Parts: sequence; structure tokens; C-alpha cells
Amino acid sequence: MLLHVMQQSEAATFGQVLKYWRTLAGLSLRDVEATTEMSATNLSRIERGLIGPPPNLVLDKLAAAVGVERAVLYSAAGRLAPDNEAGERGVVEAVMADPDLTEEQKSYLIDGFRLLREKNRPAP
Repeated sequence: MLLHVMQQSEAATFGQVLKYWRTLAGLSLRDVEATTEMSATNLSRIERGLIGPPPNLVLDKLAAAVGVERAVLYSAAGRLAPDNEAGERGVVEAVMADPDLTEEQKSYLIDGFRLLREKNRPAP
């Protein structure tokens, strides 16, 4: 039950952020539908918090459509944008601020995090 409430809260927050940027750009739901291939009905459901954030590929299209950096929508969806240095800094800062970890543990966590991010980057 609590998980369901949390998911609804996250969906509402993302929807509010999306609606804010869409209306700021002066776009209708139909305008966004035309550029993202996501139906106006589903966009409306997202904005009203009835369904959660879409997959990352769609987030990228939505960000481009409403003219906002994709990191803004990823953050509202509770995700780190791919290749987002600010997201990496946030993880490193959180690890470094944890008083329950030793310096050695912090170093291992940060090195492991950076290794995983590097491994997940697409080849040039």
C-alpha cells in the first residue's frame, strides 16, 4: 500500500513538472504528441499523475519537445540522466558525506560507481 502511494506521489510530481515546461513553451498536448509520438491521452494521464513517468527514450523526446534539458525531466522522474556529470557529482557528494563509511569504503564505492558508469557508456 505504501509503495503504491509513493508511486502515485512520484507520478504526480513528474506530471506537474512536465505540464509546467509544456505550458511554458506554449505547447498543447497535441503539439507534444506530434513531436514525441506519444498520445495526447497518455500525456494527459502523466500530467494528472494517473500514470508514472515514461521510459528514458520517451523522456528524451519529451525534453526536446518542451525545450528543457533532459536532466530536468530525468530528475523529476527520479532517475539520473545518462552521461549526466551533475548526477555523478551528486552520488560522489552523497558517498563522501556519509559519516558511517570509512575513507577506504568511500573510495571503493566511488571507484566502483565510476567503473560501472564507464562500462555502460556506448562505444564511440
